[in-house]
Amino acid sequence: MPSKTFLNLPKEKQARVMDTALKQFNEMGYDQVSVASLVKESGIPRGSFYQYFTDLEDVFRHLLNIIGEKKMAYMAPLTTRFANEAFIHLYEEMVKAGVAFAKDHPAYYLLGLQLYRSHTPNMIKLRKELEHQGLAFMEGYLSQDQAKGFINKHTDITLLARLLYRFNAHELLERFYEGDDTDALLRHTNAFLTLLKQGIEGSYENQSI
Repeated sequence: MPSKTFLNLPKEKQARVMDTALKQFNEMGYDQVSVASLVKESGIPRGSFYQYFTDLEDVFRHLLNIIGEKKMAYMAPLTTRFANEAFIHLYEEMVKAGVAFAKDHPAYYLLGLQLYRSHTPNMIKLRKELEHQGLAFMEGYLSQDQAKGFINKHTDITLLARLLYRFNAHELLERFYEGDDTDALLRHTNAFLTLLKQGIEGSYENQSI
């Protein structure tokens, strides 16, 4: 987390530093950004940087917190429905909310791609930390779905959670980066969910032996 010194700065100055960091992370990749490049483009002294942040990971984590708060506004209408509706049915609505967020804030959305493309130990650790939180969230609600009979009792809930999480965190993010529009992303999501719900095995009734 940034220091109180940074948080006490005028909002405009905070925004300039964070906007510069977001731009550099997205354009160069986390592994290629340096403190020197960040302070030069944002116009702050190098000494001030270390009064504000511990290191670049600290900057990246703060950006994720900012993004999380903005994205929550898109997800908030769904949170009250989790108790009464099947999570697997609400997953598509979650994707739609995420796609709407991506459309309105593409630079924020794409920062997640840098997290998955980084090879530095601290980013790998952060990625695993976030995945653990996301998977625990999904497994909890999917287990409730299974207990209520919304999901077959023989379904591997841990595997299902990983498929849903990684489809959202990897597949959709890559396709957005490659230029898919909102409609294409939602069609891709529908195809994925249909595959999960219906399976891939065809009928053998009309096949000759």
